[in-house]
Amino acid sequence: LAQPQTIWDGIYTGEQANRGRNFYVEICGFCHRDDLLGGGSEAGAPALQGSLFMTRWQALPVVELFTTIGTTMPKHNPDSLRAQVVIDIVSFLLRENGVPAGNRELPPALEPLEVILFTDEP
Repeated sequence: LAQPQTIWDGIYTGEQANRGRNFYVEICGFCHRDDLLGGGSEAGAPALQGSLFMTRWQALPVVELFTTIGTTMPKHNPDSLRAQVVIDIVSFLLRENGVPAGNRELPPALEPLEVILFTDEP
């Protein structure tokens, strides 16, 4: 079994987050806003940056965020995004919440994401 990790262990790359930013702006920005502060739609999409976001995922494995985005977003066409697009967006959200990049990409697969936990700063 893989060694447990946290989001602070350099789990994504800067290049991956850059790809994620492009997907985010194209797919998520309308509702969650390009600045990630949310509230951009009638539904009042939640902020994806800051303490509320980090608290929402606290102590959960990254696989939870990955599957939540993958199965429920975008609202008008849920479960339509390729796994690689979703994991790139996850990487971008981590970066925008102050989580440092590393030298290997987050994989678009459930099993490795099950052992990476959201925690407070390291």
